[in-house]
Parts: sequence; C-alpha cells; structure tokens
Amino acid sequence: MSQFVQEKKLPPIELTLELAERLEALLTTEVRERRVISEKASDEFSMRIADAFGTETLGSRREYRPALLSDSTSEVRIRYRSGHKSESEIDVDIVFSPQREWSRYRVEVQGDSAREIALATSDAIDRLVEPHRRTHGYLHLGLVGFIARSLGSWVGATMLVAGVVRPSLAWVGYAGAVLVVLSVAHWMGGRYMLPYTIFDSAQARRRSQTWKWFVTGIATFLLFGTILTAMRRRIFGF
Repeated sequence: MSQFVQEKKLPPIELTLELAERLEALLTTEVRERRVISEKASDEFSMRIADAFGTETLGSRREYRPALLSDSTSEVRIRYRSGHKSESEIDVDIVFSPQREWSRYRVEVQGDSAREIALATSDAIDRLVEPHRRTHGYLHLGLVGFIARSLGSWVGATMLVAGVVRPSLAWVGYAGAVLVVLSVAHWMGGRYMLPYTIFDSAQARRRSQTWKWFVTGIATFLLFGTILTAMRRRIFGF
C-alpha cells in the first residue's frame, strides 16, 4: 500500500461561505464519485470557525446560519477524513488564515494510486479557489516586505528632511514624502485593511471599500501633489 502527501500554500483569497460550501461538496461528493474511497469507508467532514467569541465546529457549512462570517473571524479550517476501520484512506486539511504562513492545505492519501488521487484532489481544490484569488499579495511579503518598508521609511524620512532644510532640493523632499507614504500605506494595508485571507464579513466589505478610496487618494496625491508639482516648478519656476 502506497502513501502520498502533498502540502501547498494557499494564494491570497476572499473566503466566502459559497466557496466553503463548494469545497465541502468537492470533498464529500465528487471524491466519492471518482471512487477515491472504498464503499466501506466512513466519512468525516468538519468546518471550524474561530473568532473573538470562541471556536465553533460544524458538521456541514449549511449548519452555519448567518449570511456572512463574523467580523472577528480569525481562522476557518475545513477537514475531511475518510477511511475504513483504523486505516485512513484520504485526509484533507485546509486552513484559511489572515497570516500568509498559516494559509495552506494538506492532502494525504493511502492506498492504490495514492499519488494520482492526491494530485487530482489538490488540482480540484486549486481550481475551486482560483476564482476567489485577490491581488493584494504584495501586502504580505513577510521578511522582504518588512525590510522594504523599513528602508523605505528611513530613506524617505532622510530625503524629506533634506528637502525641507535645503529648498534647492525640494524635489528630493517630494520623493522622500512619496516613499514614506507608500511605506506606511503598505504596512496599514497588510495589517488592518486586507489580511492575507479576507473573510467575507460586513467589516471586511467596509474595509475593502475604504482601501480602494485610500489607494485612490494616494494615487491622486502622488500625481497632483508631487509629480506634477515638481514638473511645474522645474519647467515654469513656480
């Protein structure tokens, strides 16, 4: 009997209750239809939701009555296990977290064609998740992001001071202001506005809209408050 285990990182996504239900259907219905598990196997599906009030474990997504997830949701974990007697045939563990390093899934299969079954299941999960992928991964770059923000803030502050002290270097000050604003925006976006996994809640929807306004404001500031101003002064002298 062979065994195959695959672990993969999840992309930055927005987790909706619809996606959770589709994952449940994939694991509890389509997997069996593909004859991944034996007829004698016992199925066990669970969905665990952690928030500020505690942890709720459900036997199905349909048992969760609210239309949206709680504003304080900190983790959603979907688990599916199926096996016969004491021997597990398939074990799928999917963790959705606000932190990049904890958002991942694991597929373990024991039995004939374990590799093919595990890869097919993994591919099906990826295809379900892909339409919910979001583009805010640049806010969650780990150590690289921290170093970039720190350097951007320090260099930007230095340039800003230089521009204030020496009016002839005003353009340097403008560039420094841009670096500082971008560094602060990057930190605020990843920490408060757009976590790695966005849990579909009323608060998340408000923050997403606020972030769009914030980014639009920054773009307007960069264009009209710095770049065009600097070009005007260099061309027209005022």
